[in-house]
Amino acid sequence: MIPAVSQTLARILASQTSLETVQQVSFDRPQRYQAQPVGVNLYAYDVRQTGAGGDLAEAESGSVIADWAAVPDAVGQVEISFLVVARDWTRLGEQQLLAEAIAYFAQHSEIPADRLVPALQGCGSIAIELARPIDIVALWRALEVPLQPALYLKVTVPTGELTNGKPSVSSPVGIAPSRL
Repeated sequence: MIPAVSQTLARILASQTSLETVQQVSFDRPQRYQAQPVGVNLYAYDVRQTGAGGDLAEAESGSVIADWAAVPDAVGQVEISFLVVARDWTRLGEQQLLAEAIAYFAQHSEIPADRLVPALQGCGSIAIELARPIDIVALWRALEVPLQPALYLKVTVPTGELTNGKPSVSSPVGIAPSRL
């Protein structure tokens, strides 16, 4: 699933920015600054699984259950966080490329089904948002790279529709496969 989301985002970046091909999108972590050929680093840095209602689900008694797995009928979701860093021969070129990416993602709250790679077909549209990491400074320190302009994206994929990264065609919507 993560590679499929990454490939989908790479296709979008290649078609909605001044990038010429999808090969200009790297999935590696950002590196220390050096003049580089034009491109984008699209780095998945966090993956979190949530239940149908987010991280918490309310039981019939009104108490809060902190474990999403305690609600067996809930369709889970996976939130994948991406760091998008532009590369160019100049800082101004990087800023232009990043501005193009921001312009696209700021206008879209979902990735339409027809823009998804085949492994995600059957999921319908997938939610995407401009996001902030929990701690920007800690993220960049963990990457061992100086803080630099970047775009932070969060993509939410429903896991109930997927099996091993491929759409499930045998399970009716709303029925967990274990209950069939």
